[in-house]
Amino acid sequence: MGIRTSIKELIYGKKEASIVYYPAFDSSEELTSHYYRACWYFPAQDNECKAVYLYRKSDVVLLDRPEYMGKSNVPTDHIMIKTELSKLKRAAENAKLVLLWNKCDDGFADVLKQRGVAVVNVATNDETAAEYGRYCDLIWRYFKSDKDKKQIIQNSYNLFAKRAAEIKKKNWKTGCVFGTGPSLETAKEFDFTNCVSVVCNSIVQNKDLLAHINPQFVTAGDVVSHLGVSLYAEVFRRDLTEYLKNSEAYYLTTAPFGYLLLEQCPEIAHKVILVEQQTDEQNFDLTQLFCLPKLDSTFNIHMLPIIHTFCDNILILGCDGKSKTRNNEDFWAHAQEAQYFDLVDTGHKCHPTFDINRKKNTYDRYQDSVIHSVVEGQKRHGKRYYTLQQSYIDALEDKRLPDELRKNFNEQGQLILSEIFEDISEAKTEKEILKENISITRNENEVLVSGWVLAKNTCMIEIYVDNKFSGYAVRNLKRPDIYKKFPEYGQMFGGIYYNINCADPAIVTWKIVENGEVLEELTKKI
Repeated sequence: MGIRTSIKELIYGKKEASIVYYPAFDSSEELTSHYYRACWYFPAQDNECKAVYLYRKSDVVLLDRPEYMGKSNVPTDHIMIKTELSKLKRAAENAKLVLLWNKCDDGFADVLKQRGVAVVNVATNDETAAEYGRYCDLIWRYFKSDKDKKQIIQNSYNLFAKRAAEIKKKNWKTGCVFGTGPSLETAKEFDFTNCVSVVCNSIVQNKDLLAHINPQFVTAGDVVSHLGVSLYAEVFRRDLTEYLKNSEAYYLTTAPFGYLLLEQCPEIAHKVILVEQQTDEQNFDLTQLFCLPKLDSTFNIHMLPIIHTFCDNILILGCDGKSKTRNNEDFWAHAQEAQYFDLVDTGHKCHPTFDINRKKNTYDRYQDSVIHSVVEGQKRHGKRYYTLQQSYIDALEDKRLPDELRKNFNEQGQLILSEIFEDISEAKTEKEILKENISITRNENEVLVSGWVLAKNTCMIEIYVDNKFSGYAVRNLKRPDIYKKFPEYGQMFGGIYYNINCADPAIVTWKIVENGEVLEELTKKI
C-alpha cells in the first residue's frame, strides 16, 4: 500500500471492497447494458470485489439481457440494483472504485479522487472512455493485491516452464505461427509434424484444422473479441474451453485481461498461462524473461515470444495483411473457417466506440510492431522468418519460403516443414557467463527466494523445499540498478522471486541450471 493511500485511509477511513456506478441510472437501456457488463467483468469469488451497486430512478427497470451480450458463468448475487438515491453519494465516497456511466459533476469526481476513490469513465458512447478496454482490467487493477498478482504470475510461469521443458527435449528446429488470414485455408498443403506450433484467435472453432496442426499453444488477447462481454467472445471462449479440455495445448494471454478466465472458466484454469506486458522490446525467451512486449496484436505480443523461446526458424501462415482479392473485414480478410462472421456485429453492438477508435491507427501500429519484431529478431538474435504463402504485411512481403527449400513431401503430397532446416548447423553455445545475488528469507508463514540473476545463455532457477522440487523462480522484476552496474548483459529485468507458503522450518535450495547442468546452488535451513 502506498503512503498516499495510507494517509487518505487515516483521514477518510478504509474503502469498502465495492464498485459503485454513478450517477443514478435514468435509462432502462443503460442500466441493462451496464448491469450485464458487470455480471461478466466483476466476478466475486476469488477477488476482493464484494459488492457492485447500480442505483436507478423509480421509473427505470432492468430489461432482459441483450441478445448480443454473453452471460456470466458464476453467481452474480453481489451485483445489486438500488433505489435509495439519497444513499448514492455516500456509497460512492466509501467505494474503492466508482464507474462513471454518464457525464456528471466534475467537482464531485474530483472530490472522490481526493478521498482516495478510483474513478473510471466507462460510458459506452464516449470515444475517449474506450470502455471496452477499461472494463476488462478493473478487477486485476483494483481488486487484486500485489501479493496475489505475483502468486498468479508465479503459477503461470511454472506452467509455462514445465511445458517448455517438455517441448525442448524434443529438439524441434522449426516453429510455425498461424494467423487467421485467407492463406490459412492452404494449411492442408503442409505437414506440421515435429514442429512447435502456435495458433490464435478464432482458429479454435475449426476442429479439423486444429487436429491437423496439433498446436502446443493457443493465444488471443483482444478485449472485445476474446475476453469481453460480447456474444462473439462467449462463443470463442466456449470453443477454446472445449479444445483445451480435449488437447494438450495451453492458452497464453495478457494477465490483466485474461485473469477473468480463471474466475469465469475455472475448468481450464490449469491450462491458462497469464503474463504481464512489461517491456518495450520484443521478447526472445519467455523462460528467461517472463513478460510480454508492449507491442500491437497477438502476433507480436503473444505468438512471437512463444515461438522465439523454442526456435530460430519460424514459418508463418495466415498473416496476410490486407487482401487484394477479398473483402477486408476489420483490417484484413479472414479464412472462411477461422472467423465467426455471423457474430462480428455483436462486438460492435456491445462496444459502439470500438470500431471508431480502432480505425484511427491500429493497422499502422500493427505494421510498425511487426517490423520492430522481425528486424530485431533477425539482426540481434539470428531468427529466420518465412511465410508459407504470399503476405502483404510490410515486414513479411519479401519473405515467402523460396522454392529451393520446398523439397521433401510426404505420401499425401504435403511439404514436410520439419525437414526444411535439418541441414542447417547450430552455433556452438559458449560456457555460461553468470552473475547472481540470491537470498532466502522468511516472513512468518512464508519463505521468499529473491534477488537477481544475469546470464548470457538460457538458464533456469529451480527451487527445492526439503529436497523436493517445488518450481521455478520467476525472472521479470525491473532492476535498473543492476542494469546500470552490469550493462554488458543488457538485461533490465533481472530481478527474481519465488514465494513458498511454509509455516514449519524447512530446507530450501535454489539451483541455477543450464541444459541439465547445475551452475550454482545454495541451501539454507529456514
